[in-house]
Amino acid sequence: MFIISGGESVWGGRINLRNCGVRSNFVLKNMEMMEMSDFMGLAIGAGTFLIIGVFHPIVIKAEYHLGTRIWWAFLLAGVLFVVASVMVNYVLVSSLLGVIGFSCFWSILELFQQQERVHKGWFPRNPKRTYPWDAQ
Repeated sequence: MFIISGGESVWGGRINLRNCGVRSNFVLKNMEMMEMSDFMGLAIGAGTFLIIGVFHPIVIKAEYHLGTRIWWAFLLAGVLFVVASVMVNYVLVSSLLGVIGFSCFWSILELFQQQERVHKGWFPRNPKRTYPWDAQ
């Protein structure tokens, strides 16, 4: 386990983004300026708004093409994003990774609710799939 640019890991190793060449100096300087500015909350809010907006069509398309059997992929992605959020030391990046992770968790619920919306006729049904209510 590595901790990116902060605390000690289990093996005592660190990954410091400034020294490993993962990010360019331009990105690092902008991230440092953003962390020091008063606009951090605004940036997190805007990022959260965009992430939630992106997840709406993802859930709709996932239910249409794959049904509810894909819920485990959202769970796995959520766990990975939350773990990444804990490992990153930059507040902005860590916050947005956490928002993505919990949006994946919320998408599991929305996936099953989307199937109910299809059953009610609010969203189009995929003619190539059979639904649980077809067997009744």
